[in-house]
Amino acid sequence: MTHCQGCSNRFPRLNSILLQCAKCDKLLAATSETERKAIEVLPQCLGCGVVYPFLKSKLCGKCNEDAEKEPQLFSGCDDVMNHIIKRTAKHEGSASDHRLNRRSQNPSLKKRAFSCLPPHPKTKKPTS
Repeated sequence: MTHCQGCSNRFPRLNSILLQCAKCDKLLAATSETERKAIEVLPQCLGCGVVYPFLKSKLCGKCNEDAEKEPQLFSGCDDVMNHIIKRTAKHEGSASDHRLNRRSQNPSLKKRAFSCLPPHPKTKKPTS
C-alpha cells in the first residue's frame, strides 16, 4: 500500500510516482478557503485516492473490478476506516471526563463566580 504524503492515508492503488492523492493535489491548488471546504467534502475512492464528484461507493469502478480480482490488495481499506471511527468515538466520549470529574475548583474562580451574585436576603451584611 502506498501512503499519500499530503494526508498520510493509505491507498492500495495510489500511483507511487505522484506521492499524493488527488484530493491533496486539489487542496494544494485551491486558492480560497471556500474552495478548500468544497474539495474536502468530495467523495474519494479508497483504492486509488481519486476524487469523483458523484462517487456513491467506497471504491471507484476500476478499483472495484480490481478488488474482485485481487481482494487481498483491498482488505485493509475497511479496517483502517473502522479503526479511525472507533478511536474518534472513544476520544470524543472521554474528552471532558477530566474536567467533569475534578473534585476541587480553583478557589479564586469560586470566589469570583459568587462575587457577582447579589447577597442572599437571610445573610447579614458585613458591618464596617
